[in-house]
Amino acid sequence: MTFCHVSMRYRDGLPLVLHDVNFTIHPHEKVAIVGRTGSGKSTLLLTFLRLVNICGGEIVISGKRHDSYSLPALRKMFALVPQDPVLFDGTVGSNLDPFQ
Repeated sequence: MTFCHVSMRYRDGLPLVLHDVNFTIHPHEKVAIVGRTGSGKSTLLLTFLRLVNICGGEIVISGKRHDSYSLPALRKMFALVPQDPVLFDGTVGSNLDPFQ
């Protein structure tokens, strides 16, 4: 995956929150995005998953623009580990099979 001159703002008229971001993640490479609060970790994730639109540059995955993938296909490509620990409600069984 390659970010090539990616810029993003949350809404027209607001300042850019990502400006000219460039990096490449090679196939089978595992990457952790870490940083202080407000450094842009969540914003990068939102752009990966197309929860927000970029306003400049492009994101390329396996040689294809990321906006050419369907949303379900795109979202299956990523594994996420949340930064906040979560305790489950209920039993182990009900968490493994919520339709039980």
